[in-house]
Amino acid sequence: MKKLLAVMVLLLAYSNIAVAESLRDTVGVAMDYYESGNYEDALPLFEKLLAEQSLFKGDKAGKELRYKFTYYAGYCANEQGDIEKAVKYVAGALSLAKSLKFDKQLPPIYTFMGELERKRGKYKDAIKYYNEALDGVDSTSFDAAILFYFIAESYRENGNYKNALSICERATLVSKEYGYKEVEIAVLTTVGKVQYGMNKHSEALRTLTSALNLAVEGQKTLDIAKIHLAFAHIYQAQGKEDLARHYYEDALRFYVLNSDTVEVPSVVASLTAMPPCSKLQATRAKEVYRTNAGNYKESGSDVVARTLQYLVAYYEAIAGDSDTAIRDHKRVFEDAIAAKDTKNISIIATGLSNMLTNTSFSDDERARYADVLDDFKKRLK
Repeated sequence: MKKLLAVMVLLLAYSNIAVAESLRDTVGVAMDYYESGNYEDALPLFEKLLAEQSLFKGDKAGKELRYKFTYYAGYCANEQGDIEKAVKYVAGALSLAKSLKFDKQLPPIYTFMGELERKRGKYKDAIKYYNEALDGVDSTSFDAAILFYFIAESYRENGNYKNALSICERATLVSKEYGYKEVEIAVLTTVGKVQYGMNKHSEALRTLTSALNLAVEGQKTLDIAKIHLAFAHIYQAQGKEDLARHYYEDALRFYVLNSDTVEVPSVVASLTAMPPCSKLQATRAKEVYRTNAGNYKESGSDVVARTLQYLVAYYEAIAGDSDTAIRDHKRVFEDAIAAKDTKNISIIATGLSNMLTNTSFSDDERARYADVLDDFKKRLK
């Protein structure tokens, strides 16, 4: 609501009253969508507004409107998973913020650009933006501590473990001295992941256990999810499939609590790519996830609900209930296509493909799943 009011004040201050009046309804709807988290419908409206060149001519109020709409468009694009479009808009917002001398806005925009470049795998550029953001914040602040963490993660993801550990030390010093527990947990998790990357599994497990204790103490459910996921990766690398599956499912539970539309499908993709569990385990799991999916659908993200429904169908297949599994795979897939839910479309198709190599299925079952997969591929053409 505050963002909407701020935009409307700018419209009222804008010199071209006729243009402002004609677009006021579009602005109101776009901001309503944005503030309610409906980024899919908000984005085209912001793009429509940005294409209205007459809205931004002349005075400072018009330039500030362009800055706000450009930033909101970038945020929406990022939430929709269109990183290239997000980079275009956020870079535009950064340029406008500089020209408007919005110095207080620069560190968060630099940070946003850093996050986008990390997603694109451009780690050098990401670190450059994070350092630009650091220049604009107090070196003892929470913002500085979290930026050190982002830089460390960029080095880790790029395989530069030496620099990652060095930056982790700086982040730990600031977070411990000033009581930034959230950053301390995140940095410990990064150190554990670095140790795992260096094949120091025992050290990694000890470090991650320390991080988990702090996360549980602080009831940081998203951190708990990330740490459990790291445990899953380590145990899977060690060939301890039951332990890996246990931690994948624990991670999934906490990501669902956070309605994480990126990590929930990702964890399910990893879980269903593993060698299948026993039929007894699958029978139990399908009932658990059927209940979870039903409860979650009432109040949560459609993407997450759809992913949980797919997981039910997957466990139905592993449990040997092929008729029900095929029916539910088709239902969830049709729902995903209707919603343009690319994440779930991808994991459902990949999961079915993995089933074709599952030796626990009979030849007839594999043939039936192959037919379903062929139908899905035709629908996607």
